[in-house]
Parts: sequence; structure tokens; C-alpha cells
Amino acid sequence: MMEQLPIYDPRIPFRGSIINGLQDGKLMIIQGQVPEHAKRFSVNFMCGSSDIAFHFAVRYDEPAVVCNTLQCERWGCEERKKEIPIKVGMYFELMFKTQNHGFQVYANGQHLLDYNHRLPLTGVDTLSIRGDVHVKTITFKNPNVGSTQQLAC
Repeated sequence: MMEQLPIYDPRIPFRGSIINGLQDGKLMIIQGQVPEHAKRFSVNFMCGSSDIAFHFAVRYDEPAVVCNTLQCERWGCEERKKEIPIKVGMYFELMFKTQNHGFQVYANGQHLLDYNHRLPLTGVDTLSIRGDVHVKTITFKNPNVGSTQQLAC
């Protein structure tokens, strides 16, 4: 399985394919900066163009981190976290790690939250980023890439 090349300075709103989809252990790392005027931004892991398996929204205007799933044009029950570890005006690193049970989210190296899957992980094929955020890089890391490369030698 090949590594997906990093994406540099994408235009926001961004929508792009997740090559080889998601599987247990895959990492998606987003590095960027939140502008001073930011009200909110979101990262969405989508199944095609309509369903959102995992909606991760940082809302400075509420203030909260909100997670949810959109299926058949209907939102599920929101999961909210009052702590926003990504400060306005600051550089940040968000890491999303897929597990068989759900997503693990880390902000600036610290565990932020877990979100259990409500849609099958295998259907997720698109990443979307919207809102008040400047993204410098999006990096994808497949699980066990090092060990599969060693086997091929």
C-alpha cells in the first residue's frame, strides 16, 4: 500500500480523496494556523459527497468542539467538549487516528477526544476542511508502512 503524498497549502474550503480509504491505525495530520477573526472551522471525514462519518468542528463563537455524524441528510446526536485546545492566532497540529472502534483526536500532541464510529470506516473516502483556518500541510500515514517496506526488501 502506497503512502499518500502530503498536501501543501490547500485552498479552503478543501475537499480531497483519501487514497486507499481509512483503516485501523491510519493517521491524518493537519498543521496550520487559526486567524485572529476565526469564528469556527471543521474537518469532515466523508463517505462520498453527502454522508459525513465524522464531523469535527471547532466553534470559537459558542465556545466548544462539536462532533457528529450526518447520514441520509440527518444529523445525529452532538457530542460536545467545552475545552478548545487550539487558540485563535496560534499554530496547531491536529492528528486524527482511526481505530476499529472510532477516531482518536489529538491537538498539539495531547489527547483531546475519542469519537465512536456511527458509519462504517470502510466507506470513508473523502476529507473536507471548511471555515476560518489556514492549513499548511495535510499528511497521511498508513499503518505498518515501515514493516511492509521491510518485507518487500
